[in-house]
Amino acid sequence: MSHPADQVNGSQEFYRIYQALKQGSAEKKMVDSALDKLKQNRMVGEKIQRPHWPPYYVKRYGINNLWKYNMSKAARLIYTILSENGRWIVIVLEMFLMHKEYEKRFGYC
Repeated sequence: MSHPADQVNGSQEFYRIYQALKQGSAEKKMVDSALDKLKQNRMVGEKIQRPHWPPYYVKRYGINNLWKYNMSKAARLIYTILSENGRWIVIVLEMFLMHKEYEKRFGYC
């Protein structure tokens, strides 16, 4: 079952990396495709259980849910879902193009 998002936005951290991606690059196409999929279905990613949330996201964004979308074997989008006045909004908090960065943020290494 599809759960479309009314809007997909990104954090400043996300946009800083996104804007640095070269137009037409494989990475930019991969991220754009992932954003389109999130717009089509906000629940397309995997919900991350609370014990696995990095404290960073809780402190910085005050999240009450956390999701990851695997763009490739190594690349991840981390996002949260908000409901405002009956509208569903996806906020992409962070993008990891290298798995090592993702592992570091989540304390896996």
